Amino acid sequence: MQRLCTFNDFIINNKLKLSGLEFLITYEGKSYEELSRADKRKISGTKIIYYVIEKQSPPDVKFIIFKRVNTGGLVLTPQEMRHSLNQGIPSNFVKELAEVEEFKQATCNKIPSKRMEDRDFANRFVAFYLLGYNEKYKGELDTFLNDGMIELANSTENKRTQIKEAFRKSMELSYQIFGNDAFRTRYDLRAKRNPIAKAVFDTISVNFAWLSDEQQIQLLNKKEYFEERLIELFNDENSLKSITTATGNKSNVKKRFETIRNLLNELLPPE
Repeated sequence: MQRLCTFNDFIINNKLKLSGLEFLITYEGKSYEELSRADKRKISGTKIIYYVIEKQSPPDVKFIIFKRVNTGGLVLTPQEMRHSLNQGIPSNFVKELAEVEEFKQATCNKIPSKRMEDRDFANRFVAFYLLGYNEKYKGELDTFLNDGMIELANSTENKRTQIKEAFRKSMELSYQIFGNDAFRTRYDLRAKRNPIAKAVFDTISVNFAWLSDEQQIQLLNKKEYFEERLIELFNDENSLKSITTATGNKSNVKKRFETIRNLLNELLPPE
C-alpha cells in the first residue's frame, strides 16, 4: 500500500520529487513531469505484481499469505502483520493494553513500542488468556496469536473490559511480588538480573489473571515462599527448558503453563 501510494503521489498527483539517489544522480530533484518521454514510457509500461485477498477468506489463510509475501524492503514483524490484518477492535484493544500503566511498571518500561514489541506482549496475554494453552494451541505460535486477535474481534465490550481488568490486576500483582524482577528468570537472589523473557511473561501473567481476587490476595501474602519455589523451578532442567528452548513448541508451552499452575494450586486452597 505504501509503494502504491508513493507511485500515485509521484506519477498522478505530481507531489513528489526524486531525492537521495545514489547512482542515478542525473534524476536528482526531478518530478515525474520533468522526466523525458522515454522515462515516462518505461514507468507506465512496468508491470506491478499484487495479491488480492478476498474479504471472505479465512483469517488464518490471510495471515499465512501475508506472511509468505512479506519480503523485500523493511520486513514486517509478526505483530505488525497481525496489526495490519486485524484492524479495528483487535488492534486498538491490544494497543490499549500495551499502554496500561501497570504493564509499564511491571516491565520497568523496558519493552519498546518500536516495531510494536510491547503489543506483542499484550497479544500473548490475550491469546493465552482467552484460548488457553492446551486444546486450541497447535504448536504454531504466530498463528495462535493471530487466533487471539480474531477472538477479540468477536468479543463483546463487556468481555474486553473484563480482559483489560484481568490484565491490569495481573501486572499489579506481578510487580507487588517480584518488583523489578517480574517476568525474568532468576536462578539465585544474588545473581545478576536477566532480561525479561516472553515465555516467562505469558506463563506468569496469564496464570495470575486466572486467579480470583481472593486467591491473588492469598498469593501476595505468600510471596516470599512463592519466589523461593519459582527459583527452584528455574533451576530444574526440564522446567528451564520450557521457557528457554523452542518456547513455541506445544509440549514446552503446556509444560511451563502447567508447572506454574500446579505450583499455584499447591500454595492456594481451591475455591
